[in-house]
Amino acid sequence: ISRDHSIKTILPSKENNYPIHSLVGGKWTSFRAFSEQTTNVALKDLNKARQHSTVKIPIGGGHNYPSDESAKKLWLEKLQQKFELPIERLKILFERYGTYAADIAEFCSAENDTLLSSLPSYSKRELAFLARNEKTERLSDILLGRTLISMLGYTQTEPQSLAEVGEVVGQALGWPESKITSEIEQARKLLVEKHGLHLT
Repeated sequence: ISRDHSIKTILPSKENNYPIHSLVGGKWTSFRAFSEQTTNVALKDLNKARQHSTVKIPIGGGHNYPSDESAKKLWLEKLQQKFELPIERLKILFERYGTYAADIAEFCSAENDTLLSSLPSYSKRELAFLARNEKTERLSDILLGRTLISMLGYTQTEPQSLAEVGEVVGQALGWPESKITSEIEQARKLLVEKHGLHLT
């Protein structure tokens, strides 16, 4: 997947006395840099100077990220002692969320947690945490934005996962059954029509 991005500019003209900047490309892992570059262009247009750079500001799970494998091992061991979750589970959370895994592990350990039957690398409390803490409005937010469930093809290879994830997210957000059913169907439609998935 290409992470290339660029800013295409239409210069001011007789019709428009301001430039128009079009943002092209980019990926999740490049959005911080792309945002800074875009802001620099806008600041130049406004004859303003940047006050702070974001280059060295850690984002999300990058805060206090272990510097090497030894530090990562120690970080995981401390987390395992604190929350008494299996180290393999913590490794999965760390790979997905970086140091944000500590918050998720705390939430998962607070009550009985179970793995999803359709996606056993995800747990119900993990998805509930994301639903409640990551500005989730739609089931598709979880499937396409807060996790890699659909991007990695799991909703296609494990079609029952759509309903199971929908139930977990809906319960976490207090949705009535009618909304859960509606969200599952809307997510299915979106994945088929906009993302080309073949769901049974």
